[in-house]
Amino acid sequence: MANHDPIEIIKGAILLEKRGRALYKHFAETAENKGVKDLFEMMADEEKLHIEILGKHMKALHETGEIADIPLDSKPADFSCDIATADIVSQVAGAGSEAAAISAAIAMEKNAAEFYREGAEKSIKKNEKDLYNWLANWEEMHMKFLADIDEELTEQVWMDNNFWPLF
Repeated sequence: MANHDPIEIIKGAILLEKRGRALYKHFAETAENKGVKDLFEMMADEEKLHIEILGKHMKALHETGEIADIPLDSKPADFSCDIATADIVSQVAGAGSEAAAISAAIAMEKNAAEFYREGAEKSIKKNEKDLYNWLANWEEMHMKFLADIDEELTEQVWMDNNFWPLF
């Protein structure tokens, strides 16, 4: 990120979110298991929400030169309870394409969180910093949830292939 211009940051953020939504929709459409399909549909919905919020900020920036005055929840909602991790892990082959999709999603969420944190660091105005940190928190929550699933899938592969020493 070259500068702290909020229009450039929001444009980059919208692009990240649109790419994420497209990827999650594709993963949901190609998922063979209901739990995985539900996970990626929910993630696509989250990205859509972010796109809508960012769109409001972009509109306000063009009209007033300031981001919109939209109240932000203090922290992202924990959606992990809506999707049963154990169900996903039991349905996914740890070395299969759905596991690879989860791994790719982690990288994408990490990239988005870093983008938002950098935007917050470069921003001069408190409301801009708050917005970017709020978005980074969402992405980090997504990343943690996906990483927990990935860790369980990795352990499943290790168990299935007798990589664990017997104690």
